[in-house]
Amino acid sequence: VIEAETATHSSLVGHPSIDLTINPDAGRIIAAEITDNHISTVLTDLEASILWRRDEPVDKEASIEKTLAMALHTLQDAYQTALTWDLPILGIGLGLQGMVDFFNDILLYTPGHGWLDIPLGTIIGDHFPTPLFTGNIVHMTAQGENYFGDAQKTENALFVSLDSAIDGAIFFNDTILPGSEGLAGSFGHMSLDSLGETCTCGNRGCWDLFASQAALI
Repeated sequence: VIEAETATHSSLVGHPSIDLTINPDAGRIIAAEITDNHISTVLTDLEASILWRRDEPVDKEASIEKTLAMALHTLQDAYQTALTWDLPILGIGLGLQGMVDFFNDILLYTPGHGWLDIPLGTIIGDHFPTPLFTGNIVHMTAQGENYFGDAQKTENALFVSLDSAIDGAIFFNDTILPGSEGLAGSFGHMSLDSLGETCTCGNRGCWDLFASQAALI
């Protein structure tokens, strides 16, 4: 922390108060969002100000191995850029579509794409001498809302993503509930009709088939 340039509180008695704030230059953070059609990579300071960014399109027919190879190349560029500040690189975050075991850094399954049991720690993490953090994109988006958005006003919240698929995250005591495999809140694939159409996940009658953006279109 560092002393703020201006004080927001004053006192008529005792020692003058000193406001503190996070030192944005205490380190750097790298993060990437990886989907079946794009890779978005950023380098930030500790105030989440974006210092460097690269967005790349991905061929929807590309294999997960090819997509991750592209992501690794871009992450290496971001890492080299971060080194120019001569500051600690505190971690690399990866947000991916589908079911992610963030305890073991494994992409378990992405419905509709055949992405199955992908060892992210080996493919990405082993290339960098800094901690790797992985997770479902929606869980990570919810964490951003918890840190910087409306959800920072409460310790308990339900985050719902209504996009091409339905997904979500559950906050309890200011922390995302991970569930047994880090999948809590992924309710788009709850079955509403056991005799309904087959979903991309292999289940029948999922909520996604009725109310997602793709279903409405």
